[in-house]
Amino acid sequence: MSATTTVYGLHAVRGLLLRSPARLRKLLVDARRDDPRVRELLQLAQGAGIKPERVDGKQLAGRVGEANHQGRGGRDRAARGLA
Repeated sequence: MSATTTVYGLHAVRGLLLRSPARLRKLLVDARRDDPRVRELLQLAQGAGIKPERVDGKQLAGRVGEANHQGRGGRDRAARGLA
């Protein structure tokens, strides 16, 4: 069984979607965010067959702690993660 790592922030999540989308188990996006960068992540996720979950910003912050998640986060199923 592999470990699960939380990956957060625009560049880390985008990089995972571009290079290893199969590693992404879940994509969480701040429901209040609707800008070109978020739309790009949503398109990348859709192309990879990942259904993003829109969540409240406080709920997202609760999952990644005090980290600067920039309105998005993901769960990586790889043994070694990016976070």
